[in-house]
Amino acid sequence: MKFRVAVACRDANGCAAMPVFDVEANEQERRDGVHYRKAAEQATQKGYEWPYVCFDDSEQAVILKCAQALGIATQVVAIDMTGGAIHSVQADAGDIRVICYDTDDLYESELVEDRPLGSNGEMITCWACDCLADENPHLAKLL
Repeated sequence: MKFRVAVACRDANGCAAMPVFDVEANEQERRDGVHYRKAAEQATQKGYEWPYVCFDDSEQAVILKCAQALGIATQVVAIDMTGGAIHSVQADAGDIRVICYDTDDLYESELVEDRPLGSNGEMITCWACDCLADENPHLAKLL
């Protein structure tokens, strides 16, 4: 099995870092924490320094909760669709990729295709605008 493991550590300059590594491990190795050791070994090979605190796929939501509590994770996105057209996309923090889509008026266009945007990843035929949001920290006041 393949795991993505985030490793909280220090870089060669002593600054905080959290690189992500892909590691292979079977279920027994996962239960024994071998995938953490493999990620830590990769971190050492890439020049990162101890202490290492590893988070596998099942634990990474705690990182997002921490970022939200610190106010550094995007929590608000505002899309100006005045008149039915997308005029601007803004987020309260950081780089966030936004996909605006519509399943109406599917006229012939290279923008119309099947995308996994349904509630359970179902494919939906739609047009879409895929862009990075402009940062607007004032949106956080809406929380």
